Amino acid sequence: MELVRKHEGRKWAPPGHAGVVSREIVSTAMTAQAATIHVSIMAPGSSSELDAHPHSEQTFFVLAGALRFTDGVVALVAEAGDAVFIPANDPHGIRNDGAVEAVCLVVTAPPLT
Repeated sequence: MELVRKHEGRKWAPPGHAGVVSREIVSTAMTAQAATIHVSIMAPGSSSELDAHPHSEQTFFVLAGALRFTDGVVALVAEAGDAVFIPANDPHGIRNDGAVEAVCLVVTAPPLT
């Protein structure tokens, strides 16, 4: 068992995610094998490039603000309290079109390699 305090966890700016800061909550550094969890904070106007993860599915739970998710064809807007599931190998991009920061919890299973 391990406790991760709100000020702990490695922070990073994911490649291809302009204006996004992420913080690890559960990671492979903690010997997590089935999934990783991180919190992403997206500034107004920030976005991620369209990408896909061949072997990992992701669930995004919006904690604050609203985010626009797209697969390159269809766009969905998820607000605080909503969740978006992305199956493995499905293209996806995310954008914060709002005037305030958006915060989401991201679960990736299995962990990205």
